[in-house]
Amino acid sequence: MLRRLGHEVDIYDMLHVPGGTLFSGYPPFRMAKFGVRRDNDPAAWGARFFGGVHVTREMFERIVNDYDFTLATIGIHHPYMVGIDGEDADGVWNALDFIAAVSMGTAPANVRRALIIGAGGTARDACRTARRLGAEVTVCYRRSFELLELGRDPNILGIIGSEGVQFLCLVQPTRVLSNGDGRVTGVEFLRTELGPPEENPVAVPIDGTEFVVECDTVVEAIGEGAGLGMFPPSIALKNGHVVVDRADHRTSHPKVFAAGELIGDNGNDTAALGAMQAAFTMDSILRDEPLVLFDSRPFARLYTRRKTPPPSQFPWATPVR
Repeated sequence: MLRRLGHEVDIYDMLHVPGGTLFSGYPPFRMAKFGVRRDNDPAAWGARFFGGVHVTREMFERIVNDYDFTLATIGIHHPYMVGIDGEDADGVWNALDFIAAVSMGTAPANVRRALIIGAGGTARDACRTARRLGAEVTVCYRRSFELLELGRDPNILGIIGSEGVQFLCLVQPTRVLSNGDGRVTGVEFLRTELGPPEENPVAVPIDGTEFVVECDTVVEAIGEGAGLGMFPPSIALKNGHVVVDRADHRTSHPKVFAAGELIGDNGNDTAALGAMQAAFTMDSILRDEPLVLFDSRPFARLYTRRKTPPPSQFPWATPVR
């Protein structure tokens, strides 16, 4: 948008190729990479792209000082880890890196039996990716099958099951096991039971119920957050997000704007909309024209929590015991 408005634009990205999460965060069977490259070519727009750049706080401050304005749109690329013993073993992945490796053509070799820890959208992509590598795949979830986040859309659950993915519910991982070479051999679990509240129950581990599931690959997909370490104190943060004025997407620093998941707006469409709104604001300031302000409400996708249909309706998905 800034290029269309006649401004020079430089793009800094940690990836070596343009496209961001559209390229690395979606498996190839869900997002055609040729399409991402075709529609996200900064050179075709007349912008300059600097790939393979890890922006530190010092570099971010230099960028802010060197440019008229800076727009931060880094997304929630910082994965959470389970935090159990043995996570440093060879064969343990966070889901975003696992999917990105496949998208980049550097898929891990010899993935025969994979455990996916988690049951959200990223876990969905990770388990289907592992199946396409030829692995036996089991999704492990701390609560019951009926509460699977994947079950928000039974059609998606049906697709996953038709591809041969199994489910191991009411379990909590306690440690990753490995051999003398440091390679994953399995995961130890405790069985769990559900406590209150009813709508979003806590999974309570049951003492003395330890058991081991053998595997050669562990993919942790328990969520992601924004990597906020590059932002100086002049950028206000709250609840893991950058704070912006919703009317113009400006942060507490007058030269810095932000959009997308970084400010709590989920989805590619909302990220694009927020960035365009910021672009119009920057353009107005640079042209010394009156600002056109926007609806200040946050953009968010609303989901209605609903229980997954019981396993009896999905014979292929009867939870592994």
